[in-house]
Amino acid sequence: MRFLDYLNERASASRDTVLQESLHCVAFSIAQIKGGNISEQDLLNVELFDSAYKKFCKVDIGMNDIYQFAEAQKSWRISVVNACNVFINSRYCKYKNYMYYRGKGIMEEVYNQFRQLSAKEGIKLQGDKWNPGDIWASKITSLPEFHYVSELNEFIDKSLKNGSLMGISLKKTKGMPKIELVGKESSGPAYSYNGIKKGSPENTGIEIFIDKEGSVFNVRSFRISEDASIQAEILGVSARHGKKSPLNWINEYKIPQMNIQKIRKEVSEGNISFFIKYIVDLWKDIGYSYSYNIVEKGVMRQLEKYKGQETGYFRSIINSLEFGAFLNKNKGIADKIINEIVMAASSKSDISSTHLKIK
Repeated sequence: MRFLDYLNERASASRDTVLQESLHCVAFSIAQIKGGNISEQDLLNVELFDSAYKKFCKVDIGMNDIYQFAEAQKSWRISVVNACNVFINSRYCKYKNYMYYRGKGIMEEVYNQFRQLSAKEGIKLQGDKWNPGDIWASKITSLPEFHYVSELNEFIDKSLKNGSLMGISLKKTKGMPKIELVGKESSGPAYSYNGIKKGSPENTGIEIFIDKEGSVFNVRSFRISEDASIQAEILGVSARHGKKSPLNWINEYKIPQMNIQKIRKEVSEGNISFFIKYIVDLWKDIGYSYSYNIVEKGVMRQLEKYKGQETGYFRSIINSLEFGAFLNKNKGIADKIINEIVMAASSKSDISSTHLKIK
């Protein structure tokens, strides 16, 4: 009997949580209809309650259940009204018509994406610890597709600050609550494109400076094989040192890359001069001038080293240089690309997501 009592208590507490959080959604929606602060009387106005629930709420419990909870729980009515008025008068509420979610819609999509991405990256963190948003206010109806949790975090951070999507953590209060932003306060990219290190022109990859302190990431195929695409290895920043990250941004930003069929064809025909001329031109696009003879001598030394792996060698050097040349010629978006790559390799100990807390 004691175990059954325990289970019943747990079920009751869980249902109360759903009711409390859903009541906040209705209250915030009533404020939108009124265009300003609400009162306890507004929360008990059946017609207003019904209109708010149907127009601006997507929650996982019925309207009648929420209304009955509001009627029976005066202390929660007061707390919810105060939380609502604090939010709608805050700098974070930037639109007149949000949709409010609890356990459904875009809120469900946010946590589903986190679960999928964190499983892929081996991040052992519960969704409510990652972002403790009890309800979500949103002007958008769907999310883009992300490759990493860090990308999802960056999107949520920017969306909260521009007011289009925000998770809101709620607490019951007796007096007038406070609202605060919990998460990264900085805006803009933490790292940027600071040029490419000058090195031996025949090397299998390049090193890109990503801050003024000289931090770099390597771009190359870390396994010389025609099947190995280029990757980034972050060095010298508070990231996952030595961790290699696939360059998913190549397709996203349409960065030119000589395909493996073309490289394989030129290698099979012994057209080494084709590669040497192209390497010279790519280094010029990056900002350095190397003569054909210097590049030729270096390349021939590498081909001796990678005998039988010529296609893999040229894939690594050509695709890396193409990536660097694109950044150097497109500095307007280079900072964004660099920052996204660093974010993708960021430490798992700093994985929490930005949210609002009303307490």
